[in-house]
Amino acid sequence: MSEYPDLPQDKSPPNSKEVEKAIIGNCLQFGNKVVAEVFDTLRPEMMYYDMHRKMLTAIQTVKDGGQEVDQVTVYEELNRT
Repeated sequence: MSEYPDLPQDKSPPNSKEVEKAIIGNCLQFGNKVVAEVFDTLRPEMMYYDMHRKMLTAIQTVKDGGQEVDQVTVYEELNRT
């Protein structure tokens, strides 16, 4: 089922590449304390851009695995999958 069921098929859901990049950047810069707040509101499937969904999924996997979210741990997770 679509995240936006009322959206006509020929329209895109609201999106902003810059906002998505800022969310991911903040997660990587500030780590688990910010990630917890982000995931209180967002889920990876809410990201419009595929790479951003993959990155947010990797961030979630790292945090759920008990590791600190940073550039290295997320990079390793992205390369692992």
